[in-house]
Amino acid sequence: MLKNQLPTGVRDELGINARIKETTVNTIQNYFYQRGFEKIKTPVIEYQDVFEDYDVGQQRLFKFLSASGNSVVLRPDMTLPLARVLSSTQVKLPAKFYYSGDIFRINKALSGSQDEMTQAGAELIGFSSMKAEQECLSMMIELAQILELDSIQIELGLARFVKQILEMLTDNIDQIHAIEEALFSKQITKYNQLIAAFDESEYTSLLKIWPRLFGPAQDVLDEIFPYKFPERLQEKVTELRQLVSWLQVRYPNQNVEIDLSTRAPQDYYTGITFQAYSSQSATFLFSGGRYDHLLNHFQKEKVAAIGLGIDVDQIALISQADCQTTPMTYIYFNDNQWELAEQKLMELDKATLCLVDSLEEAQKVADNNDGQLLDLTAEVIK
Repeated sequence: MLKNQLPTGVRDELGINARIKETTVNTIQNYFYQRGFEKIKTPVIEYQDVFEDYDVGQQRLFKFLSASGNSVVLRPDMTLPLARVLSSTQVKLPAKFYYSGDIFRINKALSGSQDEMTQAGAELIGFSSMKAEQECLSMMIELAQILELDSIQIELGLARFVKQILEMLTDNIDQIHAIEEALFSKQITKYNQLIAAFDESEYTSLLKIWPRLFGPAQDVLDEIFPYKFPERLQEKVTELRQLVSWLQVRYPNQNVEIDLSTRAPQDYYTGITFQAYSSQSATFLFSGGRYDHLLNHFQKEKVAAIGLGIDVDQIALISQADCQTTPMTYIYFNDNQWELAEQKLMELDKATLCLVDSLEEAQKVADNNDGQLLDLTAEVIK
């Protein structure tokens, strides 16, 4: 392998790409800080068993051995390491944290996804109130405005709605899994064949419309209104209805949809989930949900929690596409003009000192970089 080549799926960043991405991360972090969140950092390398009980995005892990011979991985997720930190320290709860960093997931070749991704986000730990969901949604909407994204569309869901319905109909785990996979992958013919076994169920009509249980929030809520769900599930449906009502009052112009026919963004979510996207991107820019059982993976006590993840790479790409690139001004000067050159550097929006020895070389630098030359030795812009 050539020394100047990178492994597939990772990247170097420089120039405007690196600058926009750094600005995006700083904007997000400053926003969370102003809201009273504390920063948390976790290592890029984690023990493999931190993730092994959860299907983190159906992705394969980058695995290798530590010096002690233990299996370690490049983190594929930010929330699980945060849960590990909280369970092993004496952090007083409830608490709010924010983070940013790279995650690593081996994606299928030609899938269009990078193996190295930058993610930022927030975790609200120890809050069981729906106010936590409301703050996450508010932050999504406000950050979209701050980052100058097109009007985002919010999609709400219930992480275990599908499984809880199917568990009421059968205790056959393989049958449940097969129906889930057919539903999530929209294999309608196969799905209809699988649900034929429940033609006499009180949920038969629900099963038949299930693949179409997505769309404007109120339409989906009206579709499921006639059904009487068990108490544990009805409570979640009621919370979903209340959250939609809250959004309609607080953000009356916000486009809100519900999807009850798709897989939760993460395997560890337990309640309401939310995602947001815009017309500028084919993938979700914000994603999150409630995960009240996650800390049980590391400790005995159950702790309520909810998180919000942000795809920094996608947002930076949108910002880059929208950015009207101002050409760089290269300031050429004599040795006795340092003070004047520094003054011009501070006055101009996008400029740099040109450190070559001749005007001819300075002009070549400007031309090669599609910039403009400010020649202080002649006091004119060429």
